[in-house]
Amino acid sequence: MRGLFLLLVLLCSRVNAGAPVARFTENRGQWPAEVLYRARVPGGALFVERTGFTFVLSTGGPFGHHHGEGDGHPPDPLRTHAYRMEFLGGRAHHTEPTADQGYYENFFQGNDPARWGSRCGVFGEVVLRDVWPGIDIRLDGWTGIKYDIVVHPGARPAQVAMQYSGMDGLHVENGELVV
Repeated sequence: MRGLFLLLVLLCSRVNAGAPVARFTENRGQWPAEVLYRARVPGGALFVERTGFTFVLSTGGPFGHHHGEGDGHPPDPLRTHAYRMEFLGGRAHHTEPTADQGYYENFFQGNDPARWGSRCGVFGEVVLRDVWPGIDIRLDGWTGIKYDIVVHPGARPAQVAMQYSGMDGLHVENGELVV
């Protein structure tokens, strides 16, 4: 009985934790075919693909100011930059979205219905299954964007390799990778 109570407490604490900070919206034709999900991040977006992640970040431009911040000066120029983290030798064989947010998004952009996406599910987590044999990548949006590499029994962790491209540099700071 005590185990059941603990399980209920854990489940209720997750339910009461509120909505995830980052939400993963599924691609139903509104983005290029290689995109599986998109999550908005401060200053841009993360695009989840079978073979990696693409980050698109922007600063400046007319949307760089918050309401009421105008100081009479023109905004800084819009600067957009993309970089990619590729799974070397890996590719997600299928995905498993979880933590359904209970609503969907629609994208009706332009005049071409082939580029529209309707009833696109929104999720708090996504698992990329078998990126490498026996190894999954779990994306978590509850506290921002976080990913875990899940190595199942019998899998070889040495298979995990990632390559970054398009950024200015990489370094480790306080035990964390800074891109």
